[in-house]
Amino acid sequence: MPDKNCVIHVRVPAKIMLSGEYAVMSGFSSLSLALSKYLTIRIERSFKDCSSVTSLLWDRPYFFERVEELQDSEDILLSSLYSVIKEKKLPHFDFFITSDFCVSSGFGSSSALRLGVQYALHLFEKVLNKEELIIPSSRAWGLAEKAFQDQKKYQKKASGYDVITQKEGGVLLYKPEGSFWPEKWSKLDFCSQRLKKYLHIFIGGSGAVTKEVMNKTDAWLSQNQLKEKFFELSQKLSLSFSDFFESKKEILEKELISLISQHRSLMRKSPFFPSSLEEALKVVDGFDKTWTFKTTGSGGEDALLFFGQEENLCEAKKVLLSLGWYEENCWNLDQRGIQYGVSLQEIGE
Repeated sequence: MPDKNCVIHVRVPAKIMLSGEYAVMSGFSSLSLALSKYLTIRIERSFKDCSSVTSLLWDRPYFFERVEELQDSEDILLSSLYSVIKEKKLPHFDFFITSDFCVSSGFGSSSALRLGVQYALHLFEKVLNKEELIIPSSRAWGLAEKAFQDQKKYQKKASGYDVITQKEGGVLLYKPEGSFWPEKWSKLDFCSQRLKKYLHIFIGGSGAVTKEVMNKTDAWLSQNQLKEKFFELSQKLSLSFSDFFESKKEILEKELISLISQHRSLMRKSPFFPSSLEEALKVVDGFDKTWTFKTTGSGGEDALLFFGQEENLCEAKKVLLSLGWYEENCWNLDQRGIQYGVSLQEIGE
């Protein structure tokens, strides 16, 4: 038995979607960015007679001797592990996962988990085979695609924008066109200081079950014949965001505020729109004039995105706080995307 054990570390950034929700599912572009909030995975070989999986979301670790024990699990972590290791012959391992962002925040915890699991187990194999711990670009994209395909088993209409955003980092403009994933995407040159000045992220709502919200809201858009109008508005909003955050203008443009307001107005009668929250905010000074807000991702009560300068949002923040929402201040733009490394640990530590 070796004196030291190789420990694999994988870190995946959170993400938010600025615009393109639902539109990206129908071939239109989305605009998203990676945040400096991270889901972290650690995996090492176990010299016990079973494997263990530990998550801060659970009361106790999950132990298993055979991979088949994971086969029927409905837990996203265990099912993701099973999808990777079911055809591999791996020794027992200890798998740990932590996160400094909440599952209900809409920051892409499920896509981060799937991507992180792919990387972690691939690197674990490399350690076992005593291979160099470098993942070539082509192989990295292969792992990302596997994470996306695993995601699509749960969310059939998923576009994979979140997986790419978390893999690459930065601000990502993604447009699904053609049959080959990841299709057309590019990184935009947003100024992180500008983002921090004008973009304010609030969390604390009841959260939203992505699959349910996505399916019901998409159906609502179709039933009310709103898709064409909504998609056109989404594309205008993506362009307006890009123009503003890539420019040096110091005033939040009326056009951008107007587009965000129109976007929110169109979604107002959708099944999961936070109507009571909007009613409480619309009486606050400056609403849709010097500041505005929108939902993000699948919608509902995940994160809320507010746009405006700090001094114009003081009263709105008081209202949000009274309703149980608080600002996520500790973030920056993550430019690196998923990261990985290895350390040595004494056996038995």
